[in-house]
Amino acid sequence: MSDSDGSDILRIVDNKNIFNLETLVSDLERNHGKGKVSFVQRKSAAVIAIKTDNLVELEEVYRQMGFMVSEQGER
Repeated sequence: MSDSDGSDILRIVDNKNIFNLETLVSDLERNHGKGKVSFVQRKSAAVIAIKTDNLVELEEVYRQMGFMVSEQGER
């Protein structure tokens, strides 16, 4: 999914409850994103979508932390 301004959406899935993702996303979004975050908590997983212009950089940060990451949209 790509926004009209050219920003892409990064989806992060935590099914291991590794971190408090709400806090983590808030911190990273403030540094890397554009102020658009959606956070969904399900029984065994949390799914987060972040609108960002820094897709590659942010994707690598989450991958190194052990999260499943997928890109929505094309650059």
